[in-house]
Amino acid sequence: MNDTIFTIMFMVVPILVFILILSLKLRGKFRSRHLKATKYIMDELKDDLIDIGTTMGDIAVKTKKNMLDQHEDDLKNMANKQANIVKVLSKLQQRQSKMD
Repeated sequence: MNDTIFTIMFMVVPILVFILILSLKLRGKFRSRHLKATKYIMDELKDDLIDIGTTMGDIAVKTKKNMLDQHEDDLKNMANKQANIVKVLSKLQQRQSKMD
């Protein structure tokens, strides 16, 4: 039984491949069916993809908020240090301009 199936496959498959190579109309039908299937899949997945995108956006926002909440004091200290550096630099520039 298995030998018969393999024999039929080895006879039919090469013939189908040869027909597909020569027949533009048959290739067009296969491509058309493939495109219709792909379109159907994309239509079915559209809502899922939107949900995934929304979930990823929510995760990104919550992650950033948690990070800022956890490091609020450090961020304030960094901002103060940066402001102090800017003040010092502006004073130095004022002194240099007075000397010139």
